[in-house]
Amino acid sequence: MLAFSVNAGSINAAIQSTKLKFNENGLTITNGGIRIYTDDEVEGKEVFRIETGSDSEKHLYLNGSGVFTGTIYA
Repeated sequence: MLAFSVNAGSINAAIQSTKLKFNENGLTITNGGIRIYTDDEVEGKEVFRIETGSDSEKHLYLNGSGVFTGTIYA
């Protein structure tokens, strides 16, 4: 089931238990993952992915080069 709304301040969508909100602060995704491709999902190259499972099982995938800051726990 999809719920979708557009108003002056944001675009909101809910797809099953995943919620998306796009406003002046950027894109917020709650209870779902995200994937970014260089072109399209079929022919493009996946460059970024976050998958969420249980609270102890979250996965981050980066493909490329650049400068990264923060803490990595392995």
